[in-house]
Amino acid sequence: GHKGGVGSSSQGAEKKGGGRMRTRVAQVQQWAQAAREFATAKLLVLLLLCAQSSAYILLVHYSRGVRRDTYSQSEMILFIECSKFAASCALMFVFRPANKPVIGYFIETARDSLVTSVPACLYFVQNCLAFVALARIQGAVFGVLNQLKIFTTAILSVVILKKELNGVMWRALVELVIAATLVQYASVPSSPPICTPTDGSAPAVVSSVDFSETFIGVAAALAMTVLSGFSAVYFEKVLKSRPTSNVASLWERNMQLSMFSIPLAAMGIVWDSYVLARRTLLQGHSLVSLLIVLVSAGGGLLVAMTMKYADNILKCYSMAVSVFLTSAVSVWLFGLQLNAVFAAGLVLVVLSIFNYNSGEADVKQRQAGQQAVPV
Repeated sequence: GHKGGVGSSSQGAEKKGGGRMRTRVAQVQQWAQAAREFATAKLLVLLLLCAQSSAYILLVHYSRGVRRDTYSQSEMILFIECSKFAASCALMFVFRPANKPVIGYFIETARDSLVTSVPACLYFVQNCLAFVALARIQGAVFGVLNQLKIFTTAILSVVILKKELNGVMWRALVELVIAATLVQYASVPSSPPICTPTDGSAPAVVSSVDFSETFIGVAAALAMTVLSGFSAVYFEKVLKSRPTSNVASLWERNMQLSMFSIPLAAMGIVWDSYVLARRTLLQGHSLVSLLIVLVSAGGGLLVAMTMKYADNILKCYSMAVSVFLTSAVSVWLFGLQLNAVFAAGLVLVVLSIFNYNSGEADVKQRQAGQQAVPV
C-alpha cells in the first residue's frame, strides 16, 4: 500500500508538472502570436505614414509651386484640425465602449483632455517659430537645422520614456541625420530669406552680414527642434500610458488634442485678418487644397497610431524614406534633377535602417535574456 501511494503521488506530480508545462507553452504561443500581430500593425502603420507623407509633400508642391494657389496657411491649419476632430469623433463613436452612453462618453473624454493641452500648445509655438526662422534664414539652412529633431527626439525618448539605445543605434541615428542633411542640401534651392518687419513696411531681403537677424532665425529653428522632440515624446507617453487593448484611446487623445489646437489655429487666422490685414476667409482655395487638408488630417491620425504601435524614432525613419519616395516621384512629375549628393544620402539612409534594426534586435535579445527565468 505504501508503494502504491508513492507511485500514485509521483504520477500526480508528473501530471501536475506536465499541466504547468502545457500552460506555459500555451502562454508563450499566445505571446508570440501577439508579438507577430503587433509587428504587422507597426509595419503597416509605418508604410501608411510614409505614403501619406509623400502624398502630402507632392500635393503641397503642386499646389504652391505649379498652380500657385494663394490660400492662407493659418486657414489650412484650422481646416486640418477641424477635419482631425471630426474624424476622431466618428472613430470614437464606432469604437466606443458598449457599456457607456454616447453623450456621457464624449463628455467624459472632453473632461479628461487637460493632459493633451501641452502638446497642442507646443505644436502652435513650433509653427510660430517656423515662421520666425524662415523669415530670417535660408530654406536650405532651416531644413538642415530641422533634421536635428531626430537627435532631440532620441535623447528625450531615453530620458522620458526610458528607451534603451545601444552604440549601433546611435550610430544609425547619426547616419540618418547626415543623410537627411545631404538630401536637404541637394533638393532645396538656396534663396535669400525674406524678413517681414513688424512696423508694416515692405518686406526686405536679409543681408548676408545681418548677423542679428540670422542669429534669431537659427535660435528659432533650434528651439523648434527641441520643442518638436519634446512634444512628440510627451504625446507618445500619453498614448502609451493607456491600456493597449483600449482601441478608442487613440481617437480619444486625437479628439482632445484637436480641442485645444482648433482655438489656437483660429487665433492665427485672427492675427492674419486683423493684425496683418492680409485677406478674408476662404480665398485662394481649390480642390487641391481640399485634398491637402484631408491627407494632412489622415496623417495626424497615422502619427498617433505610429506612436502607439511603434515610436517616434521609427517615425523619423518613415519620414526620411518618404523624402526619397517623394523625390523619386518628383523626377517623373516635376522634372526634378537628382545628383550624386542625393544618391549618397539615399545610401546612408539604407545603411542607417539596417544598422538601427540590427542594434534594436541586439537590445531586444539582451532584454529577453535578462527577463528569462529558469524553469
